[in-house]
This record gives sequence, C-alpha cells and structure tokens, in this order.
Amino acid sequence: GVIQIFNVGAERMLGYAAADVMNKITPADISDPQELIVRARALSVELDTPITPGFEALVFKASRGIEDIYELTYIRKDGSRFPAVVSVTALRDAQGGVIGYLLIEGATLGGRIIGRHLQASLGLRADSGAAFFSGYGSATGPLWQAFGDLLRVRAASTDEAEIITGAVQTFDTLDRWLYPPAPMDTT
Repeated sequence: GVIQIFNVGAERMLGYAAADVMNKITPADISDPQELIVRARALSVELDTPITPGFEALVFKASRGIEDIYELTYIRKDGSRFPAVVSVTALRDAQGGVIGYLLIEGATLGGRIIGRHLQASLGLRADSGAAFFSGYGSATGPLWQAFGDLLRVRAASTDEAEIITGAVQTFDTLDRWLYPPAPMDTT
C-alpha cells in the first residue's frame, strides 16, 4: 500500500517531494484522518464487515473488484486541504492476486464536484449550462471501469517494474508538456 509513483504534478499539487513519500507512506497518511474514519464506518455498514480506518478504507471495495470512485481530502505538506475525487482500481497478477492499487485523481472526476456545486448554488446542470463539468456524464463510471479492466489485463502479463517505469515516464512526459522549460535568453 505504500506510494510507489508520485509524479511532479502530485508534488506541485500536494507540496511533498517524491522522495518524501515514495516507498515510505500510504495515501492514507496524507488524507484527512476524520474522513477515513467516516468512510470506514460507512463501508462497514454498507458491506456488513468491519473495515479499519486508514489504507484499508481507501482500497477495500477495489480489492474485491467493486468499482470505487469517491471524494477525499488530501492534506498538503503545508497543512492546507486539497479536495479530490479518486478512482481506485486493484492491479492483479496472472493468478488474480492483488499486486497494488492505482489511485487516480483527475479533472474528469473532479468536474463532478464542481458540477454538484454549480447545481446546488446556481441550479445549473449539464443540460443547462454546466456540461463542461459533467465529463462523460453517466458514462464516466463505466469508462473508468473499462480502463481499470484494461489495466488488470495488462498488469497480469507485464512485469511490475515495467508498469511502474511506464507510468513514471508517462507522467514525466505530461509534466514536460504542461510545464515546458522557459526559453533560454541568448542576448
């Protein structure tokens, strides 16, 4: 459950250096502890089984093959709060055993929070001015599920180190594209 990938975007978003979190802490360690307690209680009731607050509360459904997208507040290094919508997928080996989890926070999912706020505060819905924030609408969950299914299939036939290297390279490329180095002054 320890964090194995923490890209530059995550560093910027949360204020932690990758070296401070990779292979040292779990996502629960940088999440609001009260939210983890509430989530564990709610899941315990929903699934009729005791669930421990902490990392187990973040991945319990995914570990059992249940789609799981939820809101979570991360605690930045400076102590400020960062609300997120997280999609969790269990990565499995060829025998079906869990080898890790992929927690994705993204604008497609984050738009749901903004959309709910726009509906509550302004009465706007996807069909009345807030379509940009609805992402793929009702297809969002199934699309993430299909993505997770593809990851599980690929993870079963690919070396874990290769998966991690590929993910790091992907996020590094995105970071270079989003934040290109400033041009050098040649004057």
